[in-house]
Amino acid sequence: MCSSDGPGVEVAVAAAHTALTRALHHGVEQLGHDQSAALLAQLRVLSAQADALTLSLVGRVDAEGTYALDGALSAGWLRAFAHHTPAQAARTVRTARTLRSGVLPHTTAALAAGAI
Repeated sequence: MCSSDGPGVEVAVAAAHTALTRALHHGVEQLGHDQSAALLAQLRVLSAQADALTLSLVGRVDAEGTYALDGALSAGWLRAFAHHTPAQAARTVRTARTLRSGVLPHTTAALAAGAI
């Protein structure tokens, strides 16, 4: 998975949040059909990349055991901080572990690229 260490990732995510907030403010009412289709494709890529970063982060917290700093188990930490259901949290941790293990390098790369 992509490297997500350090303050650079926090700055990049904050910038993405600002950009999406600005886009929401502008709205979509003025977009034609072709523009809407193109925007939908871009948003799908952004969503997949956000998922990749989330899984990378969850994988790191899980591997390092830092969830215990909050008095939680790995999936419990995810339920508390991401408001996941127990099933969602377990699935996310399982996926993060699999991707972090390196057994699916093409899947990991495709997710990071927003291709899946």
